[in-house]
Amino acid sequence: MRKEFLFSGRGGQGSIFASIVLAEAALIEGLHAVQSQVYGAAARGEVTKAEVVISDSEILYPRIRKANFYVSFDYKALTKFIKEFDISGVLIFDNTYKSIDKKKLKIAKVYEYPFSKRSIEEFKSTQPTNMMALGFLAGISKIVKIESLIESLRIVGKERFFNTNKASLKIGYALSKEV
Repeated sequence: MRKEFLFSGRGGQGSIFASIVLAEAALIEGLHAVQSQVYGAAARGEVTKAEVVISDSEILYPRIRKANFYVSFDYKALTKFIKEFDISGVLIFDNTYKSIDKKKLKIAKVYEYPFSKRSIEEFKSTQPTNMMALGFLAGISKIVKIESLIESLRIVGKERFFNTNKASLKIGYALSKEV
């Protein structure tokens, strides 16, 4: 089993952190995982991307070929990196600020949800949006358990954000069960 995950957004939206949490959760479960990231001028709000490869055997090639799962928080980032995604896979898109034309993209499975809007409603902040989308991804992909993601947060996250991020993960995971 080899699964490839692509995350994209703008600098500050947490794409890279979400990928790190996912990779660590896979390691917790005894899987092999490799995480990489590209962010260039992202600190100034430009697009970012992060990749995670998860496998039950040794990973010989550490980059994605064509991602099976793509989580995007921003339309510009989505379109920039869409060529790195297998259109027979699953796209998860935060449509708080812009919706996508599903027919134009010709992607097998698309989940659009206003993760940022929900995050503001629940937490008065967009900070945990990435964890909500990651919880949703975990529920859809079944690649790691929610408990492993929570443990991963303890390891790689900041303690002051732990409770909020944990709650956001759980909301996203619950949302995945409603679709």
